[in-house]
Amino acid sequence: MLIGKDWKIETSDPLNAVLYRKRKGINRKTGELAKEDSWELVGYYSTPKNALKTLVDREVISDLKDFKTIVAKQDELYKLIANVK
Repeated sequence: MLIGKDWKIETSDPLNAVLYRKRKGINRKTGELAKEDSWELVGYYSTPKNALKTLVDREVISDLKDFKTIVAKQDELYKLIANVK
């Protein structure tokens, strides 16, 4: 499942979800400019919902600076995730 331009979640079976983030720019192994984007493994999760919660935490915290605003936005998004079937 592609989420926006820079994130995706893949499920290999009902017990595993993998979160990836698109990497742009320099190839980490060679240090050279990469010709194509690559997908960096962020983590393994027991459910897609848990992977989505990690994505929320990473994106909200990187975009918002006020603590109260961050917590409010996380709560809002967690409620939306809880309703995903």
